[in-house]
Order: sequence, then structure tokens, then C-alpha cells
Amino acid sequence: HAQDKLKRKKLDFIVLNSLNDTGAGFRHDTNKITIISATENKEYPLKSKSEVAKDIIDELVSRI
Repeated sequence: HAQDKLKRKKLDFIVLNSLNDTGAGFRHDTNKITIISATENKEYPLKSKSEVAKDIIDELVSRI
């Protein structure tokens, strides 16, 4: 679904939140994401939500 949304909305990248991994998603203080672009998928390990936010900001900055 994320790949389809990326193409349909002509996005540079999309962040996929894992809801299947233990300790990730809603009701937890940690999350596991994958940043998906047209050319690659970057998978990140389970991290605190503030660390995840930093990863997303780093991705944005790398594209400037």
C-alpha cells in the first residue's frame, strides 16, 4: 500500500510505521519504521519515537 501511495501522490518518500513488531506502533514509546522512496527502502531498528523523528528529519535534510 505504501508503494502505491508513494506513486499515486507523487511523493519523494513515505514513512511506513510497523504495527507488527513487538514494541512498535501505537501504545508504545518505541517504533520501527521503513522510509520508502522510488529507489530504495531504508529499514530502521526499533527506536524511541524521538529517535525515529530524528531519522525522518535526517532524511528530509539529505534531500535538500
